[in-house]
Amino acid sequence: SGQLLFDWQLLETLTQKENVKLRAVHLIDTAYGGEKYRKSAVRAQRLFAGWFQEQAFEGRPCPVRSFLTAKEFEKWSTK
Repeated sequence: SGQLLFDWQLLETLTQKENVKLRAVHLIDTAYGGEKYRKSAVRAQRLFAGWFQEQAFEGRPCPVRSFLTAKEFEKWSTK
């Protein structure tokens, strides 16, 4: 996951320079499930989620969800 640096840079550019308002963020990375990186990935995701709450659409909470695979995201999104 690179501790979400690329993801943060992309969303920071979109929200600060392009004035995009976020409704939700969905992250997909196989590293979120690995034992070796689980604690640091969870910590990074919590910090990441907190950072973008101020840029949320109409001041509503901006949910940040993570998935191990695109297939898992697809399954979740079709519920």
